[in-house]
Amino acid sequence: MNSKQRYLAAVNRQPADRPPFDLMGTACGLFDGLFKSLKAVKGITSPDRSFRKGQNVSLYNDDLLAALEIDARRVWLRQLPETEPAPDGSIVDDWGIKHEKCGGHFQQMNWPLSEAGLREIEAYSVPNISDPRRIAGLREEARRLHDEGRYAVIGRSATMGFFEIGCALRGMEQYFMDMVDETELIEALNEKILNYQMELYGLYLDACGEYLDVIETGDDYGSGTGPLISPDVFRR
Repeated sequence: MNSKQRYLAAVNRQPADRPPFDLMGTACGLFDGLFKSLKAVKGITSPDRSFRKGQNVSLYNDDLLAALEIDARRVWLRQLPETEPAPDGSIVDDWGIKHEKCGGHFQQMNWPLSEAGLREIEAYSVPNISDPRRIAGLREEARRLHDEGRYAVIGRSATMGFFEIGCALRGMEQYFMDMVDETELIEALNEKILNYQMELYGLYLDACGEYLDVIETGDDYGSGTGPLISPDVFRR
């Protein structure tokens, strides 16, 4: 049983020779510092790829995955060059959110819609989805992994989670209050995010969906002790 067969057997709740190993999850892998330390322990010197910027978990290395016997490989939408770091190391992402390096981590420094009203939210520009650079080489990479047939081919989350984006734009405290006191406003924001995500996943799947075994999406709805919002609010 090879890695692909093992991974898909587990996904389909069928017997496998061992549990499949994975490192990434959705966006969850190893912090960059730990990633580099693990490479050093394994004696791996090949260059890393960065699949996103302005985040604490951003590095990918096929040699490290092989050394750890990871059973999956991922392909992801490309980031636009506009997300390159500023001279001070900060990043302004596609949504206009600034991230600054704080020690070994990045910290969000602004909430673009924290004081916005309904009209401002409706008029706020979403990231440019149609730029062809987002899918440059994506189909070829996914097809190569698919044709090799060694690993499960995973389409990594094309964007942050629905709830995460809303909190990042509005500010978590304000977003939580909006769900109770400003339902019209929060519904308009959620509709904007939803339409953006549907178009982005459509772009992704049109480019390489036929070669993927799994596509990921994810979000943060819970803490270490329970859900962040009530089931009634979640359903609404």
